[in-house]
Amino acid sequence: MIIMEPLLHLNYELDKSLILKESEEAKKERRFYTDTRYPKRLYIEWLLSLYKGKYMYKVMKDFEVKGQPKFYWLKPNYTLPTHVDNGTTCSLNFLLSEDNAAVTINGKEYFYKNALLNTQQPHSVKNGNKERLLFKISIFNESFESVANKIIKKGYSV
Repeated sequence: MIIMEPLLHLNYELDKSLILKESEEAKKERRFYTDTRYPKRLYIEWLLSLYKGKYMYKVMKDFEVKGQPKFYWLKPNYTLPTHVDNGTTCSLNFLLSEDNAAVTINGKEYFYKNALLNTQQPHSVKNGNKERLLFKISIFNESFESVANKIIKKGYSV
């Protein structure tokens, strides 16, 4: 099946109490985001943790994907510039905060709670006045279309 949109909404429900508990543990290990493509840039408004909790691996098993789980915290009123992810073909994104800003992909805004995102499409986020907390599974070895088709077959798409 050909997926035309760069984002696929998910109907997969996280165990929010478990994932929030893992995010609190991950918060102890968070650091400023850096990118090898921009060695002189330190994103102090964008923090991440590569913390690996047991529940995160259950989610990857449910979706039958291999990836790198992580948490991201985006400061209020910060605009994450337009970019494509470094080495990531696509990602499973689960927004854990409330009243989240849209992700803008190729100039079009998408509001979502849980989604598969084609991270090779130019995207950005203009955050609102609340911190944005994202649980993300970065996928490196499988295309957006391949993962999307798996999700549709499993019944995890909206």
